[in-house]
Amino acid sequence: MTKPTDGAAPPADPTAMLVALRAAAPAPADGQSALVRSWQAAHAAGQLSGATLADVALLLLQTLREDDDILDMAATDLLRLHGEARHLAPLRQLRPTLRPRGGFRDWRIEVARAISAIEARIEGRCSCTVDARHGAPLAPSGCEIEAEHVDVDLYIVTYQVRCGQCGSRWSVTERHGYHYPSYDWAALAGSSGPVPGGAGRSSPSAA
Repeated sequence: MTKPTDGAAPPADPTAMLVALRAAAPAPADGQSALVRSWQAAHAAGQLSGATLADVALLLLQTLREDDDILDMAATDLLRLHGEARHLAPLRQLRPTLRPRGGFRDWRIEVARAISAIEARIEGRCSCTVDARHGAPLAPSGCEIEAEHVDVDLYIVTYQVRCGQCGSRWSVTERHGYHYPSYDWAALAGSSGPVPGGAGRSSPSAA
């Protein structure tokens, strides 16, 4: 199985869904991305629970393979968006065991971000403070860009953004590295104030 039949809900068994995800073809990255998008569409249509998506993501991280380099980020995104309180303990236990990887944003950073996002959701806090604390990429943050300044010589772009959920305003500096950009967040005056734990670039050792 590479994708659910048009109009039909995908299976709700996390193990079967993970098997389908790893078998997606012909091009793994394209096929897997399309399958994850179909699951997200099914969730939006009420055909698949967010908890099931988080279960699939956790199972993937617990059984991570050498050829899962594309899937890991999809997994952490699903956990960040749909993870529940019951996912916190296994994620905290799993995070220190994940191997580092070069050339991509580290799994451990993204798992830490997912943990913080779940905690914030449980406590009723906005996720923009989580994105700031972990130096998250701007694109999926849910913030609207109000202004931007490009420094061509330094390969730096500074954005002024507003959170679409709570209205807090941030300055986000995007630095283009060799493999992927990094992001430093700072709360703007009149916004939500300092970020607990400090805003800015995250590291694999960050909790």
